[in-house]
Amino acid sequence: MSHSPIHSQQGAVLVVSLIILVAVTLLGITSMKQASTEQAMAGNLRESTIAFQAAEVGLASAEALLATGSQPDNIIAEDSLDPDYFSQEVWTSAVTTKVNSTLVNIDSDNNPRYITKHLGEWNPDKAVTDINPGFGGYGLTSTAQRIDYYRITSRGFGQTGVTARTLQTFFSRIQ
Repeated sequence: MSHSPIHSQQGAVLVVSLIILVAVTLLGITSMKQASTEQAMAGNLRESTIAFQAAEVGLASAEALLATGSQPDNIIAEDSLDPDYFSQEVWTSAVTTKVNSTLVNIDSDNNPRYITKHLGEWNPDKAVTDINPGFGGYGLTSTAQRIDYYRITSRGFGQTGVTARTLQTFFSRIQ
């Protein structure tokens, strides 16, 4: 009795089907892991962006206060040492000023804070060698009576309160 081709292939379809099923399952699992990773990356980027924007709000608040001719009560004097801007204790101390505004997606406990340091003043009546603002000649040709220089450092948090961004800028105010 001879075997027909149909009888000699019994079970081969099952084996091929199982191999294809395993391959498709592995592709599905890989795609799910990739989507999960991309979702986490997008969330981290969103959190980082919110923290950056909150820190910018802190800078803008400090600049707006200085532009009015006022300054924070806790301003750091020119001859004082800088605080450690990377220390968490500094950002909860009295040297910081908390921004009092309602920010979307940020808990009010995590409102931005900023530190303002007076860097000195330039008065055109003084010889240039008496005070050098250190900004490559910026302000040396001003007709103002006095230019005050400040450094503002601001720290903002993201929506979770875990991610923080710290920004720093220089501000000058003509008197």
